[in-house]
Amino acid sequence: MEFYQQALAIYQQIGTKAEEASTFNGIGSVYYGQKQYPKALEFIEQALAINKQIGNKSGESTTFNNMGAFYYSQRQYPKALELFGQALAINKQMGNKSGEGTTLNSIGSVYYNQREYKKALEFFGQALVIHQ
Repeated sequence: MEFYQQALAIYQQIGTKAEEASTFNGIGSVYYGQKQYPKALEFIEQALAINKQIGNKSGESTTFNNMGAFYYSQRQYPKALELFGQALAINKQMGNKSGEGTTLNSIGSVYYNQREYKKALEFFGQALVIHQ
């Protein structure tokens, strides 16, 4: 955590917004790992705001996926699907097949955990096609 905070201070000082957003995502992930969920979400939301501000679509997609994973782990499946859907749309827009496949897999996992196995299989199948 200490290194993330040092990096954040440097990025803010020199004004590199994309790296600042990435560092907020990293700090959020650390708090998530420590089960400090409100704090994790606070940092991930800051990353999203910066990525939107600078038009960093790749960063937005990553952040939407992180937020989706957060809500997925909290069993807030509708919110997770909404966020994964936003990440998927960005990945498709950018032509990021790897990101698209990863997000389709995440959506499949949400449906699987909701016992919607037919939908889960559909998304897992789409992810598999992309990753092959």
